[in-house]
Amino acid sequence: FGEGGELTAFLEKYSIPFVGSSSKSAKVAFDKFDAAWLLEREGFYSPPSLLLEEGNEDNILARIESFFQNNELRRAVLKPARSGSSIGVTEIHSPEHCLTAFKGMLKDGLDERFVLEPFASGKEFTIIVLQNPDGEPVALLPTEIEITDTSQALFDYRLKYLPTRQVAYHMPPRFSDDTVSIIRNKAETIFSALELCDVVRMDGWVLDDGNIWFSDMNLACGLEQNSFFFLQAAYLGWSHADVLYYILRSTCFRKKLAQPHRLKPEPTEEQEAVRVLFGGDSSERQVSLMSGTNVWLKLRKSVRFSPTPHLLDQDGFVWTLPYAATLRHTVEEVGAACRQMLEEKERLGEYRLQIREALLEHDSENEALLISPSCMTLEDFLQDKTTVFLAIHGGIGENGELQTALSKAK
Repeated sequence: FGEGGELTAFLEKYSIPFVGSSSKSAKVAFDKFDAAWLLEREGFYSPPSLLLEEGNEDNILARIESFFQNNELRRAVLKPARSGSSIGVTEIHSPEHCLTAFKGMLKDGLDERFVLEPFASGKEFTIIVLQNPDGEPVALLPTEIEITDTSQALFDYRLKYLPTRQVAYHMPPRFSDDTVSIIRNKAETIFSALELCDVVRMDGWVLDDGNIWFSDMNLACGLEQNSFFFLQAAYLGWSHADVLYYILRSTCFRKKLAQPHRLKPEPTEEQEAVRVLFGGDSSERQVSLMSGTNVWLKLRKSVRFSPTPHLLDQDGFVWTLPYAATLRHTVEEVGAACRQMLEEKERLGEYRLQIREALLEHDSENEALLISPSCMTLEDFLQDKTTVFLAIHGGIGENGELQTALSKAK
């Protein structure tokens, strides 16, 4: 209802302006089989696929067996045609397994249409495409998704949304600059071919045979705190509010609506610095990351305080974090992001300038959001007398050890 065009058809009927693609475009783009068929006609790579539908189940096992045989498959994927990118996606090992999974998902009411396709072998990525005020699509810097646990084959709902050590995100992706350029150009072309609007997330693969495949269109990007949408925006120097305001402002400009005012309170006096410290090495460190990041984001709205996020890593060092590094699910991911930012600082800067220019975003970058990560000992951290908001769960955060050190350092 939200992504398939029904809600937008209602809004169109009553002339209610909205952010997002039209009902006509959404109906096609949201259906994985229809979207792939249209893109294949437009010259984009698409693997072989088989559509399985409720009510069209005559000789279904024979059709599945032929698909496996004709494409010499040992592994395949069955997924709902009209559902989220990580809902119901199932690894398949035989025609009989496929039939059982198909009937099970029909019974569970996941969908009435399902797509069977070969198991993808390669490197997975996701990319956000925004529309600038002139209506041109602009692809952001893609995120490479690496499943680090060999027992996990699919980037499922749990890996995408919950803290886990089984997946890693790489920004920039570990692709050549030429490959990144091809991905961005293709994403922008697909955005236009499907007549999409405002903002879309596209999932895809750089396959082992060299082909680039866009496997899924997400007309409603995930907007949770650590989502790919906010992560990729943060690498441009945008806060959560900044990128949402950009989309709203660009949409209103194209629809010839009044421009929204930016409601951002100005500090009435010099702000008091606060260091928000989270992380640690206890079993509660991932909860601490969520707590500390939440505290830091809330304090950013204050006219009185000026907060900076700090991570205590598992080796006992303290990192001063840039905005983008905090938008991760685990302490380990934050540390890895900091190290990659330092190693690829120049490359990230070049991408940022290029993308912001295409977005027609001429305002000066928010340098406070783009600081380089820095690392110090806990002893050096204690030399600064700035107030600390202690958000470390368990271990030294709660047993009195850190409190004693902070009190001693005054």
